[in-house]
Amino acid sequence: MTTARMRKALFLLLATLACAVNAAAQGPAASQETNAPRLSAERIVLRTNYGDMVLALYPEVAPRHTEQLLKLARMGVFDGVNFFRVESNFVAQLSDARYKQPAPSAEQLEAIHPLPAEFSALRHRRGTLSMAHYDDKPDSGETSFSILLGDAPHLDGKYTVFGQLESGQDVLDLIARATTDAQHQPATNIYVRRAEVVNSPEALAGMNLRPAGFYDERLEWVKGFMPWGGLALAFCGVLLFALSRRFVPAALGSAGLLLVMLAFFGLYVAYVPRAHASQWTAVLLFVSVPVFFKLMNRFESGRLRKMA
Repeated sequence: MTTARMRKALFLLLATLACAVNAAAQGPAASQETNAPRLSAERIVLRTNYGDMVLALYPEVAPRHTEQLLKLARMGVFDGVNFFRVESNFVAQLSDARYKQPAPSAEQLEAIHPLPAEFSALRHRRGTLSMAHYDDKPDSGETSFSILLGDAPHLDGKYTVFGQLESGQDVLDLIARATTDAQHQPATNIYVRRAEVVNSPEALAGMNLRPAGFYDERLEWVKGFMPWGGLALAFCGVLLFALSRRFVPAALGSAGLLLVMLAFFGLYVAYVPRAHASQWTAVLLFVSVPVFFKLMNRFESGRLRKMA
């Protein structure tokens, strides 16, 4: 065999080996992608006081769980349920809806019943939805379930996997960082404000989902006016404070300064929750702090010189 033919044969052999190695490396991933469970058309949107999360369900893997959870969500059973357990790198677990506040109605309680276990070969990984049950009673699951914060192979085959977190990973990250006590109970109340069933991906795409942040229902109506109202207050305050150096009494300048302070407070309340999901918002908020104090110092020093 000539040298040229030997080089060509060696090249073909190396190319074949490279293709085989690449196929072997991609084989499990491709197989896992092919065997991925079918998702139901419906989605459950958990609107929490830490942001919104979208849950996708596995109707073929856990049909009874899917059916009951969609029914209970439509009835408002999960509205007001709190996360009573947040264990780092393990689970964020919703409490039993029977004991939520406000208490469930008689109709809601009647709709809750134990679910027979629907075990599968699906693994417990981050974002997995897993139904809780009493120890040694796999058929006792009802409403309490966990969103996995990390891989938990010791749960495989022992708890029903019925879905996955489809979006809202930033919200789950924020919940995972919550301060907890020795029993893994959050120091602040983390709860589901409202659970909604969305019947199609198209309807879901049209929804306004909140990013990770801290939301207080008591201030919701105020927050809607804060961005534009804060800017208007800031403009009026700066204008009034600036004019006080020439045309109006110093007392009105102090009132203008107070308006500016209130405006910045309102803007911070409105935009701080968005900083968890937007790095640019976080940077702008950080930069605005020294700018605000510099502005206050400039106006105040100028006003004091004028008074002197």
